[in-house]
Amino acid sequence: MTPEQTLGLGLVLAVSIIWVLASFLVQDLEHLGVHPVVVTCVSNSLFAIYLPVYLVSRSLGVRSAAPKSGPDPAVLDQCPENEYLPSISEWRRDWRDALQVLWDNQLFKAALHVAPLWFFAQLTFNASLSMTSVTSNTILSSTSALFTFLFSVMLLSERFTYSKLGCILGLMVGTGMVTMSDGISGAGGEEFSQDSIWGDLLCLVSAALYGMYTVSIRIRIRGDDESVPMTLFFAFMGLLIALTTGPVLLVLTIAGVPLGSMSLSIFGVLILKGCLDNVLSDWMWARAILLIGPTLATSGLALQVPIAVVSDVLISHPAWLGSLRTILLTTSGGMLILGFFFALVMGDVGGESQQRSNGALDI
Repeated sequence: MTPEQTLGLGLVLAVSIIWVLASFLVQDLEHLGVHPVVVTCVSNSLFAIYLPVYLVSRSLGVRSAAPKSGPDPAVLDQCPENEYLPSISEWRRDWRDALQVLWDNQLFKAALHVAPLWFFAQLTFNASLSMTSVTSNTILSSTSALFTFLFSVMLLSERFTYSKLGCILGLMVGTGMVTMSDGISGAGGEEFSQDSIWGDLLCLVSAALYGMYTVSIRIRIRGDDESVPMTLFFAFMGLLIALTTGPVLLVLTIAGVPLGSMSLSIFGVLILKGCLDNVLSDWMWARAILLIGPTLATSGLALQVPIAVVSDVLISHPAWLGSLRTILLTTSGGMLILGFFFALVMGDVGGESQQRSNGALDI
């Protein structure tokens, strides 16, 4: 296993822990009356925090490269990050030309394509948490591996193997078992909860959007080197989400459309959730995609399964604990998903190592 693969898998593990804990927080917020649309808009708009972070880091980098007598224009022109964002002097010189540079650069175009996929994936995911348990939500989210695999084969020319397809179909079997467990409620265990079924469907829609999102990142942002400023990419995403959804929320509020309850303390929790669950973890997630590829990174969502099961039992009393049948379906499905995930990981790592040794590594 290469250092890049080790780092990528470590990032996936860290992201899995953060996302599971954030799911419990979102579930509690929605039970307090916060609308999923508000949670999604506020949390994802915080990606814009990365813009000042990027500008400060870029400024410090230019200063360190400049001589004491003052910045050398030649040094500024040679700075590799200048291709991504116009400098302050360029904005002062002609803001129209600076806007054109911004419009033409790679990361802004990538954000235009990826931001809608990401927003609706987050919205459907958050909405499902008010209808189903965190365990079921987490397990069903692992089906994004199947969608990512299919999109990668079609759009990224990822090498198709029957062993990889078999592993992902095994993930789907485990997912079906969990869906059956989640849909059963009541003392007799035969009545299907409509809310749980709708929550499961929203999870599957979210998983498909996640697959499209991860493959879109790989298509629009090529390369796994450190020269790609992912902070700027997420800053563009946050700005686009804030500028498009903010006015919509304002109009809906003025029109009297109910968007749930809100208080200063709840808003503070939303900000904290957004900084950790969105700003930090999603940068780590995108970096993992570039390091180990979209299929392997998305399949890493299965690592959330044991974390979610243990946390769900300790924090709340989920419906699947109500009968032996649902316990067996949930735990068996979770173990099946986890087992096929590790088979997929080892097969992908082994196949990639063999390709590298042969000097013909596929993207």
